Amino acid sequence: MYPKIKSTFYVKGVAGGYFVFDLDTFAEYPLNDVQTEVLGSCTGTNSIDEIGRKHNLLSSDVAGFLGEMVKLGCVEYASIPVRHGVVNLSTAVAPYLHEAHFDSTTGCNLHCLTCYQEPYLYKTSATDLSSTEVKVLLRQLTKLGVARFILSGGEPFLRRDIEEIIVSAFAGGIAVQTIFTNGTVHRFDVVRTICALGRPITFAISLDGSSPNENDYIRGAGRFKQTIQFIEHLLAERGESISRPRIVIDTVIHPRNFRSLRSMYELLSRLGVDRWRVALPRNQ
Repeated sequence: MYPKIKSTFYVKGVAGGYFVFDLDTFAEYPLNDVQTEVLGSCTGTNSIDEIGRKHNLLSSDVAGFLGEMVKLGCVEYASIPVRHGVVNLSTAVAPYLHEAHFDSTTGCNLHCLTCYQEPYLYKTSATDLSSTEVKVLLRQLTKLGVARFILSGGEPFLRRDIEEIIVSAFAGGIAVQTIFTNGTVHRFDVVRTICALGRPITFAISLDGSSPNENDYIRGAGRFKQTIQFIEHLLAERGESISRPRIVIDTVIHPRNFRSLRSMYELLSRLGVDRWRVALPRNQ
C-alpha cells in the first residue's frame, strides 16, 4: 500500500511549528518535525516500509502515525504506486506568516460615522491593485505558506473580481477565512458562488442597531433594511451543510443603541446568526 496525502490538505508552518491544514474545514493539526518528514514522503510513490527506511523509523511506527492521519481524512492509500505524486509541503522559513489581512479596496459606498478608515476611503478605487496584481500577491503568499486570508476594504463586494480573488486564494492552498462587509452591496450571485464552495468562510457583517433609527444614524438612510436583506439571503443560501459559511455580526456601540442591546440580541437570535461582536468606536 502506498500512502498519499490528499490534495485538500497542506503541510504548513516552519521547523518546530509545522501543522497539517485542511482547506475544506480550516482545521489545523500540529506536527513535530519527524511527522512532517513522513508526510512529505506520502506522495503515493513510496510504501510504508520505504518511508520507514528513508527516515530511519520502524514501519510499525510509520503505520501507526499514518493510521491517525487516515482518521483525520488527511491520508489515503493507493494499491499501486502513483507515477507523479506531489505533497503540498511548506518551504517557509521563520518567522512564519500564518495569516494575511488584505484591505482589497479603498472604495466604499457608505460614510459611517464610526468608521476608523473613513479618512482613507473614497467613492472610487483607482488606487486598488488590479486582478493581475492581486494574483501576484496571492502567489507570493502561497510560497510563504500562509494558511488564512482575510478580505476587507473599504467594501470588498465593490470589487468586480471578488469572486475571482476568492477562488484564486483557495487554488493556492490559502483559506479565505473572513470577508468583512457592510451588507448593503447585494451581489447575490457572488454570495451563491461562495456558499457553493462548501467551506466555513465567515461573513463579518456590520449592523449597528435593531432598528433603522439606531443603525441608519451611523450608516445612512435605508441601510438597516439592506443589511437585514443581505443577512436573510445569506442564511437562506448557505443551507444546512456542515461546512457552511458562518455569519458574524459586528456592532459598534453609540448613543442611539447602547440602551437597546437586548433588542439587538433578540433580533440576531431570531435571524439565527452564529456570533455577535460588540465594540466601542475607535475614533471616539
